[in-house]
Amino acid sequence: MGEKFAHFIQRGDVYAFIGELASGKTTFIKGILKGLEFCRQVTSPTFTLVNEYDAKYPVIHVDCYREKDLERWVRLG
Repeated sequence: MGEKFAHFIQRGDVYAFIGELASGKTTFIKGILKGLEFCRQVTSPTFTLVNEYDAKYPVIHVDCYREKDLERWVRLG
């Protein structure tokens, strides 16, 4: 499904995927990255908080699960 979704993505788009822990968000991102011609390993940013991928378009995968302070994310940009 993520791979098909990737066909609608344009450079500069921003998406937020919200769901419970282990609900398939990273699996969906893996599909998106495959659809954006990224062929290397994709991992959850649970411990790193942010993973960046150089796909057809730059993809920044952020995990906000542990961070409840919205202001911190706004400051980080």
